[in-house]
Amino acid sequence: MTKTSFRKTTKAHFRFFEAEVGRWARVLGLSHVRIHVSHEEADCGDAYGWMEGDLYNAVVTIGLARNWEDTVPTREQLSRVALHECLHVVTAELRYKAKERFVDAQEIDRAEHETVRRLENAFLTMKGKRGKP
Repeated sequence: MTKTSFRKTTKAHFRFFEAEVGRWARVLGLSHVRIHVSHEEADCGDAYGWMEGDLYNAVVTIGLARNWEDTVPTREQLSRVALHECLHVVTAELRYKAKERFVDAQEIDRAEHETVRRLENAFLTMKGKRGKP
């Protein structure tokens, strides 16, 4: 039986993660929702982060897991997890609409277009700052 070792995320990791969530939220144009950032375990298995949303009230929580299995968290990994969870916010409305029983094709098209536009704006913003995509 193999013993699993866990690496704890620290307060410093969380502060960096929280700042990265804010940065990615700005890049992705997520001003239409309030984002709370949390540092706790959730029902996410061995995931490094998680997102829970209340689209009706436009509030989401993005969390950083306290335990990272067999991985020492780096700034690059923390930034990537922050981006990953922010992208879940971007796709949340599309996912919500796709699951609704009484949503028509026009509403799904609108949600898809909004997702594409948000990603388009993010990529063009990044391109402008770096001179390349």
